[in-house]
This record gives sequence, structure tokens and C-alpha cells, in this order.
Amino acid sequence: IGAGQVRIDPGMKTREDTNIDFSHRQWLAEPFCEHIMRFRIRADRPADAQLVPHQMNPYREHERRPLRLTKEWQTVEIRPDRVDLPTELGVAINLAMTGTPVELDSLEILRNGEIDRRFQPMSPYWVEYQMNRHGLRGRDLAIPKPKGIQRVVCLGDSFTFGQGVHEADTFSAILERSLNEGNLGDRAKGVEVLNAGRCGYSTYEERAILDRYVVQYEPDLVVLQMNDNDNENHTNLIGKPNPTTYPALVEEAKAIKARVESIGVKFAILLFRVSYLTGGWKELHAALSAMPTGTIIVDVGQRVDPHLALGREGFFSFCVHPIDGHPNEKGHRFAAEALKEAIDEHRLLQRANE
Repeated sequence: IGAGQVRIDPGMKTREDTNIDFSHRQWLAEPFCEHIMRFRIRADRPADAQLVPHQMNPYREHERRPLRLTKEWQTVEIRPDRVDLPTELGVAINLAMTGTPVELDSLEILRNGEIDRRFQPMSPYWVEYQMNRHGLRGRDLAIPKPKGIQRVVCLGDSFTFGQGVHEADTFSAILERSLNEGNLGDRAKGVEVLNAGRCGYSTYEERAILDRYVVQYEPDLVVLQMNDNDNENHTNLIGKPNPTTYPALVEEAKAIKARVESIGVKFAILLFRVSYLTGGWKELHAALSAMPTGTIIVDVGQRVDPHLALGREGFFSFCVHPIDGHPNEKGHRFAAEALKEAIDEHRLLQRANE
């Protein structure tokens, strides 16, 4: 959550392309308290939007309300329903428009009329997200790709996006810096890494945006990030039921791999784990055995496992927040290191003298 400018591509039509989601897991609502989210918003031209307050555990949308965006700054207040148990509250802004930059500023969370200082800018858990013209996290990259540049595209969900993590600390950003250190040693002009992760995605949605956005960036390597919550039972963001079995997810991964390799691009899978203490991780590993022989699978869990010997303390040392199990900068650093080693070992990027 944070201030910044979000650009909506003119070709965007579906829900997953038109949501600015503030549902940060660090906003913990306390029972029987009145909570208010307050922020300022404007657009470059008048447009219609919709505010969607919701809560997690279990997920439930509260009453939606229309919002007319104008060129002038306006202050918006969201008052979610009171809750009788601790829960995670959020607000999504569903934009019924295309091609208009939207600016957000001065986000505040109030509890019983008092500003909650935990969610002020520069607080320990304050994170700002910068989005490019395709709604992907990070800066805009040139299209077509400049001569001599190599590109890595990381497809994934909120783990790739970096929910709760500063942009410079995402594994995509760390990997880019690592690959470019010392002018890559013997690589060409440079490597750019595109963060194509989106919160709430599974392999269904990741496959859908592969042709919509990723191909035009002319990647040399596509990394598909998967984890063991990809099979959550819900209707996904492209309007289809989410696969609820790991074999079904792997079939989508196979289709992504085939499409990527059909255009001469290399492919690898990056595994994060969510349910460290449950059987889902083992089930996903078993299902991935059906991937074609030679598929490169980079397992971040192998780096994390030694730290889990500390139990809950070890687990939460990799989380962005005590009530948010997304990986923090430490987990992202482990992922970047594992990917860098795999790229070097399997020669997934071309070197200058090749």
C-alpha cells in the first residue's frame, strides 16, 4: 500500500487488469472497533470507478460503492463493516476505464477516530508499488527490446510481485543487480528483469498474460514461479474456476513451457513454499515430476529448510509481517541467489563470446 501513480493500459478489459488492490495483510482490524481508510485520488481525465471493501479469513466483499474520478484531487473515506473477530481488511478500487493514469496519495488508516501510526509513510511496514504501463510492477522497459540487451521475465503471483516488500528487495530486482554486477563479467550490454507477478494469480492467469504482455518484451528466459497455494478453491481473475489439484496446475505449467519454447525462449520454474508445515509442498513436488524431462526447477525451499529448525521463530523470520506469510527481503534474496546459480549453471543467458 502506498502513494504513487498507476497506469492502466488502453487494451485492458478484464477485472485483473483494472484493480488497484489495497488489501494489504498488515491491516489487522480489531474487534468492535470502527476502522476508516482515507486517501486522496485523481485521474488525468474523468472516469468511473468502483470501491470494493472486503475482508479476509474468510473472504467476503462488503457493499460496493461507485466513485467518480476527476482531474482534481478528492479525499475518499472507506468505512468497512465492524468485525467481531480479528481479521484482515482491505479495499480494492475497480477501475471502469482504460488508458488513464491514476494518482493516489496520503493514505491513512484510522481506528476509532485516531490515526493508526503503524500505517503512516516511512513506518516499518509502509510499502509503495510502482506499476508500468501494462500494470506490472516496476519501471517501463523499451519495446522493442534494445539491441544487445537480454531479458528475464518472472511470471508468478504475490510472491513474485513482492507483497509487503520494497521494489528494490524483490527477487526480480535483486537478480537484475546480481546479473549486471561487473558488467556481467563476459555477458553483453546488460540484462533486464521484468517482474510479471500479480497478486492472487495461479498458472491459469499467468498463462493468459503470457501472450497478452510477456511476449512483446522479447524475453530470453521466462521463469514461472509456483507455490503450494496455487490450488486454492476460488474463481480466478479471468473468470474461470481455479484448478484445485496440483496435477491440473502442472498441466498449465506444461502449456506455458511449450508456448515459451515454441518462440525460442528458455524456461525454468521457481518454487516458493507457503505451507511449510503441511503436506501441500510434497504434493506439488510429486505433481511436478510429470513435467517434461530436463525441465529446470529451482527450489527456494532447499535454502529455507535449515532455518525452519527454529520452528515458528524460524518461519516468521522469512515473513513480511507477523500476520502475513509472504516472504520478506530475506526470502526474496534466497530466491534471487538460487536463480542466479541456475542461470549460470545451465547457461540460460547467452554470454558475449558465444
